Amino acid sequence: MRDLWVERVIKDEPDLRFPVCIDGAGACPPEDSGGIWGYQRMLEALKNPADEEHEIYVDWLGGSRFDPAAFDLARVNRRLKKLKF
Repeated sequence: MRDLWVERVIKDEPDLRFPVCIDGAGACPPEDSGGIWGYQRMLEALKNPADEEHEIYVDWLGGSRFDPAAFDLARVNRRLKKLKF
């Protein structure tokens, strides 16, 4: 289960489009990574080049570019902006 905390409610501002993400952390799991347990297993294998599945995950992700700590606030807000409400 996920929790959502409302820290404050602000009045509409004419130049501000909603929804807007103000902060975040971590990359989302890749599609079909096997849920939370599969994602955790993938992260373990990626950290350890000696792991028997390391190269499989690197190839599946298209190289070693995947950064599980990455979070791009501007990208998130660009994607939110495309949503129609």
